[in-house]
Amino acid sequence: MLVQLLCRSQSRWAGTCVILAICIRRELSDRGWRGGAAVQPAQPKSTTLDGSRETSPGLFEALKAPGGILQMRPLEIPPHNYKEKQMSKRVVVVGAGFAGITAARDLNELGYRVTLLEARDRVGGTAYRRKFASSDVDVELGGAWFAGPRQPHVHREVVRHGLQYKSDPAVTTFAHLIGGKRIETPVPIEPEDYLAFERGAFHVLNAAQHLNPDLPIDAQPLKSFDVGWEEFLSQVELTPNIRDLFNSNAFDAIGTARDNGSALTLLWSTALFGNSIVNRSTLTDQQLEGGTTALIDAILGDAPEIDLRLNSPVATVGQDGTGVTVLTVDGTTFKADGVVVAVPVNVWDKIEFKPPLSPDKIAGGALKPRARGAKGWALVKNAPAEFYGTGSVTGSNGVSFIKGEGEIDGHQLLMIFSPVGATEDTPDGFNPLDKEVVQRAVEAFIPGAEVVEVDGHDWNADPYSDGAWSCYKVGQIGYLGGMRKPEGRLTFAGSDICRGWVSWIDGAIESGTSAAAELDRLISRD
Repeated sequence: MLVQLLCRSQSRWAGTCVILAICIRRELSDRGWRGGAAVQPAQPKSTTLDGSRETSPGLFEALKAPGGILQMRPLEIPPHNYKEKQMSKRVVVVGAGFAGITAARDLNELGYRVTLLEARDRVGGTAYRRKFASSDVDVELGGAWFAGPRQPHVHREVVRHGLQYKSDPAVTTFAHLIGGKRIETPVPIEPEDYLAFERGAFHVLNAAQHLNPDLPIDAQPLKSFDVGWEEFLSQVELTPNIRDLFNSNAFDAIGTARDNGSALTLLWSTALFGNSIVNRSTLTDQQLEGGTTALIDAILGDAPEIDLRLNSPVATVGQDGTGVTVLTVDGTTFKADGVVVAVPVNVWDKIEFKPPLSPDKIAGGALKPRARGAKGWALVKNAPAEFYGTGSVTGSNGVSFIKGEGEIDGHQLLMIFSPVGATEDTPDGFNPLDKEVVQRAVEAFIPGAEVVEVDGHDWNADPYSDGAWSCYKVGQIGYLGGMRKPEGRLTFAGSDICRGWVSWIDGAIESGTSAAAELDRLISRD
């Protein structure tokens, strides 16, 4: 979010100089210029599947490359190539989040008779759009952001259905709780912190350029980066302010130390954005007109023949040599030729699989690859419009960032994120539904502000998610390949185990498409 602030701010020159200095120094370093003398630099490498090595581009090349922020070309949308024949085969998809509805739609278009089972009383999974509290204003309680053509799978759906992106509201007022201080500048980097920020940025970029985004993360030798974030950041000398700033950004992605999140989550995201902090910070500044609901409705609208069953949590998935039997909690039985399991990995252990899942799935699932974070909304009196602030978590009542998203009846509507959501194990965590907790957090950023109303969804207590957003846990990539692997007539989908954009809607759609194609292959070969 740091560069996002630079791009929006009216007084951004100092921060822009820092970023430009980083880009220029990186470019000179890539060319071999250090201290005014030309040398042959040691080129960081990325590894391909066959073990060969290739040089990754520097930051400036990444910005100029196709898809980079300096040259964004439209995504080419391939024509549909679905089977036209109708089939008598039946399939079941368990879970109606983005992975599940995509798999169900694709299987329907392949000619299968599809039953889509969803435990909740709605579709969308951890994408959840509804009215804020008692108002008529829609808010996103879960996933909401998109990165345009850089995320090809969801962008393909956006283009296919004629949907439109919209930019987030501008921000012009700032207050950051970093390094034990309240800083009201757009970017909370003071002159004495410039070099520390530069060191931190290079540390992230140098590590991220070892990751090849064209390969699944688990197909690359990355064990040295598969460590907790705080251990990764301790490898470079930083000032307290800059350490807080990097922690605030990282904890949003991977959770705090209690989550055992791997630094690979943030590094992978940086690599997917062209190994660029600029791209990572500026290309996520958009949602959809009509929100996630518009995309969900569009995908399901492609396949009205799907038999959608809400309020149908699954108890058992059993298979033998002839097919698969799915039993719901209420005792309803479904016979199928194959099943896509598209529920979060955190709740795999809530379903009884017969025979049991593979050791990789059991071990990977036991790591619970979802952060225990929280996202909430607050209607606030006496708050400035177009507000943005980042927090150090420890010094901001658990809040990592807070942002103005509009106005209701003259009061400001703020979106609030915390990587330390309240759970049974950590009841002192941030609870977005507790007005007093939210009041303390907001007032730390905006003295004199008064919280009028709060809203949100407790993803940690939700039995069908058992956690908020996805993140790699330390050691998880060793199991990822096995977690994706089909078992008999079962395939698996979800942003937890996708090959690309983990935790993003794009990753869920990519995974759903792959799971549907793989199930079709398994059924068709028999």
